[in-house]
Amino acid sequence: MHRPSSTPEPVADLLSALASGAVDVVDMTAPLSSATPVLPLPEGMAPIPRFTLEELARYDERGETSYQNGIHTGEHVGTHFDAPCHWVTGVEHGDVSQVPPARLVAPVAVVDRTAQVAADPDHLLTVEDLEEWQAEHGPLPRGWLFYRTGWAARSHDQDLFLNADEQGPHTPGLTAECARWLAEETRGARSRCRDGRHRCRPGVRLRAGLPGAPPPPRGRQVRPHPAAADVAAAHDRSGGDRRPAAHRRRVRQPRPGRGPRPSNERSSPVTLVRDAIGNLLVDLGVRTVFGVVGSGNFHYTNAMTARGARFVAARHEGGAATMADAHARMSDEVTVLSLHQGCGYTNALTGIAEAAKSSTRLLVLTAEATEPTSNFSIDQAAMAVGAGALAMRVRSPETALVDVARAFAACQDQSRTVVLNVPIDVQDRLLPDDAATRQFVPVAPPQPALEELERFADLLLAAERPVFVAGRGSRSPGAKEALRELAARTGALLATSAVARGMFNDDRWGIDVSGGFSSPLTAELVAGADLVVGFGCALNMWTMRHGRLIAPDATVVQVDIDPSAIGRNRDVDLGLWGGVAPTAAATTRLLADRDEPVRTGYRTPEIGERIRSGLRWNQLDIVDESADGLVDPRALTTELNNLLPTERIVSVDSGNFLGFPSMYLDVPDEYGFCFTQAFQSVGLGLATGIGAALARPDRLPVVGVGDGGFLMGISELETAVRLGLPLLVVVYDDAMYGAEVHHFGAGEPLDHVTFPDGDLAAIARGHGCDAVTVRDTADLAAVKDWVSSGPTRPMVIDAKVLSREGSWWLHEAFGH
Repeated sequence: MHRPSSTPEPVADLLSALASGAVDVVDMTAPLSSATPVLPLPEGMAPIPRFTLEELARYDERGETSYQNGIHTGEHVGTHFDAPCHWVTGVEHGDVSQVPPARLVAPVAVVDRTAQVAADPDHLLTVEDLEEWQAEHGPLPRGWLFYRTGWAARSHDQDLFLNADEQGPHTPGLTAECARWLAEETRGARSRCRDGRHRCRPGVRLRAGLPGAPPPPRGRQVRPHPAAADVAAAHDRSGGDRRPAAHRRRVRQPRPGRGPRPSNERSSPVTLVRDAIGNLLVDLGVRTVFGVVGSGNFHYTNAMTARGARFVAARHEGGAATMADAHARMSDEVTVLSLHQGCGYTNALTGIAEAAKSSTRLLVLTAEATEPTSNFSIDQAAMAVGAGALAMRVRSPETALVDVARAFAACQDQSRTVVLNVPIDVQDRLLPDDAATRQFVPVAPPQPALEELERFADLLLAAERPVFVAGRGSRSPGAKEALRELAARTGALLATSAVARGMFNDDRWGIDVSGGFSSPLTAELVAGADLVVGFGCALNMWTMRHGRLIAPDATVVQVDIDPSAIGRNRDVDLGLWGGVAPTAAATTRLLADRDEPVRTGYRTPEIGERIRSGLRWNQLDIVDESADGLVDPRALTTELNNLLPTERIVSVDSGNFLGFPSMYLDVPDEYGFCFTQAFQSVGLGLATGIGAALARPDRLPVVGVGDGGFLMGISELETAVRLGLPLLVVVYDDAMYGAEVHHFGAGEPLDHVTFPDGDLAAIARGHGCDAVTVRDTADLAAVKDWVSSGPTRPMVIDAKVLSREGSWWLHEAFGH
């Protein structure tokens, strides 16, 4: 769902919580029928019509059509919301469409008087009852009061519901004194009680006859099931779980006495919210935090490090965001970015947008100014939504642990970038002893229905030249093995998108990257496919060369865990909503159950030999055009590929040079290439390399950047030196913004995108790096010596590269 930036914050919180599974929905409505009771109104008022249903069509019984009914009912029948204008004193007020949705989303308290009402149908809720409730559960929240009476059990019968005799109806309600007390003690919107007996002035909203399972008294959430739930009443303190085991599985709750350790354990009886937040995140599994510390994020950052997390201090929030993004991608861990409120947050927005567009498991923990007069005050949630991230907030001390846990779960389970705002005034408050807690159990990825798998299997069996393209979603547990097995059975070749490069390097039928980076052979093989299947792959213009890479008569299938991604970038013949691993594995089992033989498909001896001998760019012969003190970037990168250890992790910035380190440097697997190009921002490369290096300290980190991007992010060179990283930074230095010069500059003045040649090696040495200027491949001898020395600080290669024309990959990307 696309959520506009104007969505009110409580509604945004609710949508985020629903999407992440962090909040549970309890259906408190009662189905409408002809037996649904209606309230008789005093003489002189228009009577409320009863609910009636007219069957108009029932599938094919009256011609080819759907099942269709006509209904007639009064708008005040059954469970409904009364707008302010529905009562005479509110005639000038708004209708339902004018009630801000945020007014309807609020904490809830449940006062259960079912037993008392059963003993006395005329039972009235009193001030003393509410004071007793508060003594046990804490203050009533500024939100909804659910007055549970059990009266919904009578909702199928008019007489039972009204329970009237000659003296009038006998139904539960609340005393006038209680209504007045609520209005004076709390603030809220005008409402009218459901039983019609007492008008509620501004205060807590009241509902008396609640059907269905009740929420607990406060601070908890109940996950519903479509069937009637067998749940103990909220006031039951026996400690027993009366629900059947099957129901517990449906609501994803552990068996009594078992399951994960509660996430809110605290070593001290007095804990500030800011410390509890840090403690909980580490308990949930956060091991690495990046950021720049200011007054707003100082304390919860210290709490995380005190609990055992590693904090990496960057020189700029933009660098910290990109480091955290890269670390999360290469470690497959939720990584935290800690930010100061206001300007600290806005400094990081480009990196946050890149992470959000890449579905990175990044949790942005940012302080938030709550005083509108503060210089730091800004709508951080709206900015998060605009950048594509999920915006959440720590709402109160009572909900702090739940809010943090649900944000973590959204990162972990949905692969989302989440911005969790932590208001300054909430941070410094005490965490209540009874603060709400919540455990989150990982959600299994969906699997398509059997009939969809059957259709997919038929397409695979009909194909002569199938190609699988594995994308970001294939970097999930078990996916690579499942894809290999299915491809082997169906004769498919295995390609990847750029972000999954290296996944099938050790498979003889892997054909490297599909799209603008494709070698001539890869492009030929993908274009020759009669079936292309994208697994967790967007099939966007980069991967499919604006659609030109797929033959016009080819069948296209897309498998994705996000249903909104299917068909987003191009039409597909079959879309399968499911995780890559379960979908591929289930299809393989289906083919085996059919006793279908293993197919040759695209895996012929001739194709195998061509893949072995000439698939990759660095396997192709080139004419080294180095001259006049400028090195050919192809020769430079090929030579680096030969002298660097194979266990490496390559990160790249954006620019005209990008294809050379991306495709001429081999990588060991899909965790050997960090490709931060979803936002196409220049200047992220150096920070990307640092984050990737910290995620994979067992590999030599290599960064490819242009001179423009290197200078944009140069503040983080000090970070790499301070951390003692053996980081090799290859600067493809053509003293220009090459993409603008070569792809958009024809016939235009170039003064604004070309620059004097500079000594970047000297600048790097000033930061404490080793450095060398390279004008010929022979100059790389210094790099070989650096590698063999067991380096503990970065080396920067200022490669003065030949740049006569635009790169091949940008010709494809821009459609030139």
